[in-house]
Amino acid sequence: MASVASRKRTTGMIVCGSVLLHAGFFCGLAVWLWSRAHYQFFPLVLCGSAALAWYRLQDAKWDHTPCLTLRVAGLGTGAFVLFAIAALFQSNWLGSLSGILSLWALIWFCGGFEIADRLRGPVFLLLLVIPIPLNFDLKLVIWLQKVATAAASSLLDMLHVWHSTSGVAITTVQRSFMVEEACSGIHSLFSCLCAVIFVCVLRRSGFLRLVINAIQTAGWVIAANAIRVFLVIYAFSEWNLPLDKGWPHEALGVGTYALALGLSLSTDRLFLFLVPMSHIPFVDVGSTYNASGNVVSQSLAFLGASTKTLNRFLNQGRLAKRLSLWVVVGVLVLLFGPLASLNYARVIADSRAVAAGQNAGGAPNFVGNMSEVVTDTAVPNKVDQWKLVNTERINRTPDDPQGTNSTVFTFAGEGLTASFSVDGYYPEWHDLAYCYTALDWKLKSQQNFQDASTGHNATMLSLYIEDGQYSVSYFSCYDSRLQSVKPGAATIGVIPTFSVLMDRLPWHASSDPDTAKIVPPVFQLQLMCSSSHELLDHERVNLQHLFSVLSQHALQSIMKASP
Repeated sequence: MASVASRKRTTGMIVCGSVLLHAGFFCGLAVWLWSRAHYQFFPLVLCGSAALAWYRLQDAKWDHTPCLTLRVAGLGTGAFVLFAIAALFQSNWLGSLSGILSLWALIWFCGGFEIADRLRGPVFLLLLVIPIPLNFDLKLVIWLQKVATAAASSLLDMLHVWHSTSGVAITTVQRSFMVEEACSGIHSLFSCLCAVIFVCVLRRSGFLRLVINAIQTAGWVIAANAIRVFLVIYAFSEWNLPLDKGWPHEALGVGTYALALGLSLSTDRLFLFLVPMSHIPFVDVGSTYNASGNVVSQSLAFLGASTKTLNRFLNQGRLAKRLSLWVVVGVLVLLFGPLASLNYARVIADSRAVAAGQNAGGAPNFVGNMSEVVTDTAVPNKVDQWKLVNTERINRTPDDPQGTNSTVFTFAGEGLTASFSVDGYYPEWHDLAYCYTALDWKLKSQQNFQDASTGHNATMLSLYIEDGQYSVSYFSCYDSRLQSVKPGAATIGVIPTFSVLMDRLPWHASSDPDTAKIVPPVFQLQLMCSSSHELLDHERVNLQHLFSVLSQHALQSIMKASP
């Protein structure tokens, strides 16, 4: 009994030490996940994994002596490589992945085959909290928005409801509907996949069955979401019933989510009926290559025997029991320890830099949203030939592709209409590539310049849509210190992927002294003018001057309004 207690204590200490080494990455990833609505389900995944692990360890026998094997050495080496790369790139994603791989290696080291077999499912569930990296989730959101828009449009065509589509917007006779990120189905997709995969893990389904269930679940979620978008538009068009806000919208979302999840689980039961799960272990002790039966059974028996032989080879101890324990502890302390210290130092330094930036003299203390901070008198009523014709405050949901909250001032003049908006706040750098791509705008040209009046960084975008509409946009972004964010290269319309990771390299960041760290929150000033023809040079000059004057007044108003 004392030996078992000692093994449990040793296992607990090693696992806790590994968690502490990776805690900086875990906490950073958790904060990032919680700031994205479509990842806020991750605490439930952690609870589900912990509950399943506790359930499966109830009658476990802790009779395995910690032993260093080829499997443990391979998993540990992979975990260390990921950990080192994570420290280099300051990547919470890679660091968290290294933590899960380290946990799996320690489970094999401390528990052996029996414990690893019991905890295979719970550890696999932890992978569900690892987000899609390098902004590919934004591309998935936009793709889902466009799929939902196209499918809803087809259903409206079938019922002869007049409408037109532009990007992720559907316009009817009465009004226009925007298929926001929440309406794309990304929330339902991720959470439904987690629920169905949890059921598969709980039932110990095979990997192939799990993949098939994930695919059919994605199909049902996309279909159910398209029905939801269609019902919102059809109900308003035919019965003037607003299902896009308030509790009716929430109820419709819950209903379609339950429909998608129910259909997914029902399809899983259909697969179980068509192809029942085998009650015979995959690796049968008595299996041989010459077993009787058809070709499939012989192939499975041969694969099972080969897997058993490979596992026996990988699980053979390579060092003495006591020496193995000291080797593992030494690797954690001498290899993982210094890198973890560097990561913790970086986190502390970044926190102090953000705090210093937010407390810098003259920096406003941001509160509320931009629609509250910016007053009606934030901009003049007339600028040269431009006259203010309308002021509108828009409070959007946080996942709206247009942004969160805005105050929009509409000016008319020079035969054109231009909208100057103050948008924010955003928790980090706001990438207009997301907004314009979601609305089907394409980039013709981009010019970064320094505004002559304010001295701040600004960007001019020349955009077009294939239906013959043109637009020009001038914008600047500012952080909480009212310092303008230096714009990047011409990436509007293209969501950056690998460049996001490369920008985190220490030597890459230091190579550009003009690039300062962004201290959130961030807000944006933008002037946009659309036309049926491509704007002439003198019209662009007038718009740029209008943007410069309005930006100067808006910044002064924000400074006065902020406490």
